[in-house]
Amino acid sequence: MASVSYYRYDFYLPSGFQPGDERGTSFGPWPWFDKSAAWTVEPFNLSTSTRTLEITHVQARTTPGQPVGNEYVYVYVRNLGPDPVYIWYLFLGLILP
Repeated sequence: MASVSYYRYDFYLPSGFQPGDERGTSFGPWPWFDKSAAWTVEPFNLSTSTRTLEITHVQARTTPGQPVGNEYVYVYVRNLGPDPVYIWYLFLGLILP
């Protein structure tokens, strides 16, 4: 039977995540092989502005190592809205066999 885990990562940028900007973050090293990961992003909700974020791409990278290599996942987020975002959340749903 599979197990499902859920994680939330909080981000804060005092100068603001400006419209059109893209930010990337990495997760690892971690044994990502043989797991299914789903990422979503959500801006902190303020009724005073319109905020739209999207995950533009997710990529996996391995590095050589002994006895095994390291595995990283990179997630990139873009601010599509007309207003800066100061706080946003990245969510990870992970399914393990």
